[in-house]
Amino acid sequence: MRSIQLNYELEKTDRDVLESIHDPRFIILVALSEDNELIGFVTAEYGEFNGYREGEISFLYVEPKFRGHGVGKLLFEKCLNWFNDKGCKSISINVYAYNNLAKRFYSSLGFTRVQENWKKII
Repeated sequence: MRSIQLNYELEKTDRDVLESIHDPRFIILVALSEDNELIGFVTAEYGEFNGYREGEISFLYVEPKFRGHGVGKLLFEKCLNWFNDKGCKSISINVYAYNNLAKRFYSSLGFTRVQENWKKII
């Protein structure tokens, strides 16, 4: 697996993206097959909250045909190493209530549920 550091955030203007590519608080790690086919990626960032540095995984995705082969775990481990290098003390991730596959995956990596978010459709 090769890793490439970039910035990725939805709905940013091109100018904002270009400015934040150099921001060391953001990272994208990409997993490629032997044929250079994109098979997965993780995007992450970290921030300071009252002197406490916390990482957040924004997205972790693996193409369905490559799931169950350790790609997601490898992406997570590389991301975890990056968080450790940046001095993060914890990592958070948001998972949809219906996404049992993701809940099992993150549970297997040592994550626990700490809060619930509620939403009203309007």
